[in-house]
Amino acid sequence: MSSVAVFPVLGLSLGGAVPLSEHEQRLLDQIEQALYAEDPKWANTVRISDPRRHYKRRLVKATIGFALGVVVMMVGVVVSGNALIPLGVGGFVVMLAACLWGLSSWKRMNGFGDTPPAAPGQAAPGKPVRRANRGTFMERMEERWRRRHDER
Repeated sequence: MSSVAVFPVLGLSLGGAVPLSEHEQRLLDQIEQALYAEDPKWANTVRISDPRRHYKRRLVKATIGFALGVVVMMVGVVVSGNALIPLGVGGFVVMLAACLWGLSSWKRMNGFGDTPPAAPGQAAPGKPVRRANRGTFMERMEERWRRRHDER
């Protein structure tokens, strides 16, 4: 288990890894040793396991939840009676929640959203750099119009 690893919350990170002071590092090492001594099987599992496995498991659970939501929704819609309409709506809500949960797991499993944010004044990777303000919209359109006629 790496003591310097940074795990962003919900794919967001406010900066890079910050080195620990020697005192903090010693405390962290003591905590790790206590955990290993208390439950070595759990510590070994946590240290070795790949996070993608966790997200794959969540994706499978989300798929099962989606299927159950479809079944519940269909029961609520197909079975006659006004009392079961809320059941159909509940099934739809379960489907929606399962989709969102599965999508977030899929994104994390494949590494989407792991790129750190760009520093102020720099463009994020894959995004174009904004140019300085060149005037109003109409001024830019007039400039384009002039350039088109000058090229002909």
